Amino acid sequence: MENVLDNDKKRIILYCLNDEKMLSLLIKEISDKRIDNIIVFQSVTKSLDSLNTTFIDRKELESVLDFYNLYDFSNKISVINETGQYGNMLNYVRSGVLSREEMVEALLY
Repeated sequence: MENVLDNDKKRIILYCLNDEKMLSLLIKEISDKRIDNIIVFQSVTKSLDSLNTTFIDRKELESVLDFYNLYDFSNKISVINETGQYGNMLNYVRSGVLSREEMVEALLY
């Protein structure tokens, strides 16, 4: 995996779900808005590889996530995953507080 954090303007989204619909929405928004400073690392599908998304195998994604959790100090990395935390944005979508579109918009802000 490239060292994208060396560039101060780059941000990373670690997409740890198996929800291809949400991933497609996220990639579409990044593309439509011509956002070039966000890279999405995902293990859902190789067919969505593009300029802004990179497919990595699940094992590597879990290793990056473990590393992130160990040093959770960077505002350059966002994680989308299944957790029991209520503050997780995915839980806001499930409870109806946010729509999927609003969640993606918040991630890209």
